[in-house]
Amino acid sequence: FDLILMLDVLEHVPSPYTLLYQLYSIGAITPETTVVIATPNAGSAEAQRDPAAWNYRHPPSHLVYYTADALTYLLRRLHFKEIEVRG
Repeated sequence: FDLILMLDVLEHVPSPYTLLYQLYSIGAITPETTVVIATPNAGSAEAQRDPAAWNYRHPPSHLVYYTADALTYLLRRLHFKEIEVRG
């Protein structure tokens, strides 16, 4: 694929590393593929100020919460080369 959109997906997946690795292993993600990921930012000021009242805290449907650093770490472990985090 040229483009894969994962908009509000990763926080619902029990093992995001496994999901992304499997997509790579079947050829859905290649070095030329752009992967766009949108997920709530657990490092945001709102989330840090009051984690229990954070709008995106939805257990059990949200299984994993990411900060920008945590998402970057995950993608680097999977050997993504160009990583840009916004928001």
